Amino acid sequence: MVINSGSARMSHMSKIGLLFGSFNPVHNGHLTIAKAGIARAQCAEVWFVLQAHNPFKDQVALADLEDRLAMLRLALEGSLKFKVVVSSAPTMVAGLENLKQHYKDADFVLLMGQDLVESLPAWQDHAKIIKKYHIFGYQRSKNVHDDVSSELVRSEIAVGEPIDNLVPAGVLSYIKSRHLYQ
Repeated sequence: MVINSGSARMSHMSKIGLLFGSFNPVHNGHLTIAKAGIARAQCAEVWFVLQAHNPFKDQVALADLEDRLAMLRLALEGSLKFKVVVSSAPTMVAGLENLKQHYKDADFVLLMGQDLVESLPAWQDHAKIIKKYHIFGYQRSKNVHDDVSSELVRSEIAVGEPIDNLVPAGVLSYIKSRHLYQ
């Protein structure tokens, strides 16, 4: 684990929201969940935990780690409450355990869309996650900022559709300049 932006200093028992993902690419829906973590789950900070590898994702469609990290940094630029963490752990549970070892005083809250919360019973080690961590499930609405996925962003790019309303401006520029997802 490496904190890649902001500081890792925390007050005793800080409530930290963790948003795990491949961020392939990061999009406005991710930012909406993170903002809800601050406003509604009362987290002091939200850490975007970039998973270097995801056993459940198509590795061919996965942009390079460096590109995903650069896009995350662009998306979070200027926010003092959002940080980037890179996890090389093979699973989310292993990543959580690594974070807990390094930040023993942190009160971690898992931030995720309600759809992921509902799928938790199918996850390996779901009982451990539910027992050890608070979970904040964000109920998505049907507006364009909520009802977006990385898969949607990639598919829109592939067919030449605009994605201006799906990703932050800096991420859009980066995707265009690097010709990602075409």
